[in-house]
Amino acid sequence: MRMNILFFAIAVVTFPPGILVEKIHVAEKSVCFHGSAADWVKHKTENGVDTSSSGKPKPAFSALTARDTSFKAGQTYKFTLVKLNVRSMYNPNDGKATIPSNGKISWHILSNGGYAVYPYLKVNNSYQGYTACDSRGSSGVRMSCGNLVVLPLKKGDKIWIEEWTANTRGRKNVQGGFSSFSAWKI
Repeated sequence: MRMNILFFAIAVVTFPPGILVEKIHVAEKSVCFHGSAADWVKHKTENGVDTSSSGKPKPAFSALTARDTSFKAGQTYKFTLVKLNVRSMYNPNDGKATIPSNGKISWHILSNGGYAVYPYLKVNNSYQGYTACDSRGSSGVRMSCGNLVVLPLKKGDKIWIEEWTANTRGRKNVQGGFSSFSAWKI
């Protein structure tokens, strides 16, 4: 536990001015930041170049939903506001990314107040990670949910986010501009 507290203190102190930490989750072996701090951590690279001797840009992408959206069970989430797409990993037209090498996968979903979403991470048509974002019964409360998955992916693997349930009742459950999908090489 001491190591986690030490890491937490160092991480908070080293954020640049203007970076906001909205929420922090501390688990036994990890720390999860929400807010602009999460974006800063996701996008921090060393001049966009891999630290290995290859000198190639690190494969990475980050994309957001453009507007409030509802998804049916089995429907792929399309994150059309692409903020970063190094080595063209992500295709906003079909919502899928092609992995050039091993990497981390993360996503963030913000459910509109009083509703629910159940996004699942799929790798080559197999479920590999999920989160549940359910704020039903909490009028006006927006629920923020996310997950970080580390998988041994291979070159050419396809990853995407898919809705698990049809629990939408015609409402716009995923909030535009706040829900994101990102992946980067370890």
